[in-house]
Amino acid sequence: MKNNTFKLFIGMFLFLIICVSITTFLIFQEKESQPEVENHHIPTIELSGTYNENSIKIQEITIPANEDNDVELHYYQISGLKDKAVEDIVNNNIKASALRMSQYYSPEEYQNRVQSQNIISNFANVLCFKTYASANTRAENRYSGKTEYHAFNLVDGGEIKFQDLFMDDTDIIAILSSEIYEDLIWDSKEDELSENEGDYTVWNRLTEKIDENKLVAKVKYLSDAIRDGTLSFYFDPHCIRTEDNIFLYIEMEKYISDIAIYTRYLTEDSIYEDDSLGTKGLFNFSKRDTSDDLLLLDYFGPQTDNLFIDGIVLNWERKEKENPIFQQVFQDVITKAKEEIESEITFANSNPDKKMYINFSYEIQWLPNSHSDRIIDVKKYYKKFVMDATYYDEIFLDCIAKSYRIATEMR
Repeated sequence: MKNNTFKLFIGMFLFLIICVSITTFLIFQEKESQPEVENHHIPTIELSGTYNENSIKIQEITIPANEDNDVELHYYQISGLKDKAVEDIVNNNIKASALRMSQYYSPEEYQNRVQSQNIISNFANVLCFKTYASANTRAENRYSGKTEYHAFNLVDGGEIKFQDLFMDDTDIIAILSSEIYEDLIWDSKEDELSENEGDYTVWNRLTEKIDENKLVAKVKYLSDAIRDGTLSFYFDPHCIRTEDNIFLYIEMEKYISDIAIYTRYLTEDSIYEDDSLGTKGLFNFSKRDTSDDLLLLDYFGPQTDNLFIDGIVLNWERKEKENPIFQQVFQDVITKAKEEIESEITFANSNPDKKMYINFSYEIQWLPNSHSDRIIDVKKYYKKFVMDATYYDEIFLDCIAKSYRIATEMR
């Protein structure tokens, strides 16, 4: 046991020494060419704090293949910003990415050429998206795919750089070193874990086999790409990912005091025409994904000062959306859900000394194994928590926030 503890300390010190060495090496190497960073006051965020989706409308555009572009074009356009010049900058960049990627594969060498686009994150006055192209080679019918990522702030339309995700004084090299170091440890194929060994022993055995040259090379590669503005990356409210030869998954929660993307582009005055758009009060470092074609009703956030509701009505039968029988069921379930919410709001208003959290869902689908006489099944889940305001604020709220973060990690 003493020997294992000693090895643990050695492993920890080795990690620190490597990180410090890499940081020092890269800082001295690039310091003369880097202008001194001016620190701005960027607020930090709380672990159990909340964020808002942007109050914009997002429309998907599809343009069939034509003489000007022989690939069907798919891209998004936003609306709802007060500053239409900024809106045009963002929209033009989104469309340009789609046009560029639609022609990434030449028709002479490739067939079955396809282009698509997805919004990755839409919060805190920033928008991140990816554009994808794929095709098959004509000669060998071999599949190939290419993705590019972009992020823009909605305040002035500027493109977001990797370093903008962090505080101005963050040691990004140290973060990259730590993440790459952990990846190298767990990517090692040389050690088979025995059932008797604890995590400390495994960690240190793997630590001893890390190739420091590989670590330094990877950190330098990413550092150069960040400096040159060529690093391919994207982010959502939970994590940051690099996609440029070196694939890193950086959980923002681990570096909460260094994360700036939640607050860097927030403004005192609203930049939106209608602030009611978008989901509000989402918990930091969590995502709440719902598919528009399934969602019939969505409640999320505080309904009163003392009532928080997270509730949805889902239709799992996409093909039955226009079925008159299903439509009647939809209407009945939505009416019932709204009546329940109104009843809970009344209860909350009459009990101002209490705080409540309600989580519910109604799921509509065909009853499994109902053959000739098919039956529509409505599953209901409903949980209600009522407690003293002090307990809610000091304990329960943290538990709720943590549960959303864990659910996000499990996706």
